[in-house]
Amino acid sequence: ELYKLLEKVAPTKANVLITGESGTGKELVAQALHYSGPRAEAPFVAVNCSALSPTLLESELFGHEKGAFTDARQSRAGRFEMAEGGSLFLDEIGETDQSLQVKLLRVIQERRFERVGGGQSIPMDVRLIAATNRDLKKEVAEGHFREDLFYRLNVVHLLLPPLRERMDDLPLLIDHFLKKFGEEDGAPKTRGREAMRVMFSYSWPGNSRELQNGIERGVGLSSSRKIKPEDLPDDIRRPTAPLECPPEMLAALDTVMVAPSQPQTITVAEPIDTIITPPRQGTAPRSESITTVAPEPPSTSTATGGEPWINAALSLLPPGLSVDGAVAGLGERRARAPLGAHGGVHRPPL
Repeated sequence: ELYKLLEKVAPTKANVLITGESGTGKELVAQALHYSGPRAEAPFVAVNCSALSPTLLESELFGHEKGAFTDARQSRAGRFEMAEGGSLFLDEIGETDQSLQVKLLRVIQERRFERVGGGQSIPMDVRLIAATNRDLKKEVAEGHFREDLFYRLNVVHLLLPPLRERMDDLPLLIDHFLKKFGEEDGAPKTRGREAMRVMFSYSWPGNSRELQNGIERGVGLSSSRKIKPEDLPDDIRRPTAPLECPPEMLAALDTVMVAPSQPQTITVAEPIDTIITPPRQGTAPRSESITTVAPEPPSTSTATGGEPWINAALSLLPPGLSVDGAVAGLGERRARAPLGAHGGVHRPPL
């Protein structure tokens, strides 16, 4: 349902509030909203509200005039001005103090702001996307967050589920990270069955960010082609509250995400990286041939259901992309269409 809601809200001007635990890919969702809508050619500007003191954050957002405070030796544009015509992503909005919340509320209502130390009212055309890992309704009830600002930001609410609630995505993410770090180290790795059993028994409180770090460590320390339990961090191998790995999930490990025994060529109508980046000016869709190499598991195993398209899409993601958002369905229709249209990958029903 997430990608369907994204497709509906992306073309609008509505403010969006994204909530979810740390590591679930909230900034990627914000990028998808921006680059899938009419503001894609304009700037996408991000600010981490928890990284700065209230005074510095105010100057960072609204800018300041020369002499506004000590060391303000020249005028400086703020993030609202930098994001003009585009989107401003306010990460960790729940960490702001009430004095700044009042000023943000005024800007949202009037669509104008003033630089710190300035008297000129500056109009702005910016879409606001806010994110937090806090329960803002609870913060409002306890008096820590302004109710009126909450409703101004919460026009559309997107909730990102944690990894432990969608463990069927785990093989997809693991294979992607194994490919990514194996290529970086020049030593391709595959997942061992016992290591998979261990990872399915872990609750992943750090979500895909923790999974990525664990796989990177395993690839670096493994002395064989397969990742083993001893290659993983201690917290993953010896969880304080282990989960029970369903037998059917273990049985599926031999078939999930295994490519055919021969390399497969997939023809793509346009680069998958257009899912999160604006289109290049003056370029037309082009065809590219991408060869996917079969991993180590037996060639008699086959991928089933709707998994092949996302396997191919993950293999094409640019470096540094948060995979949580991709697996959650971001840009699924855009990724699925070019892959399925050219007969390279099975196209499951929407």
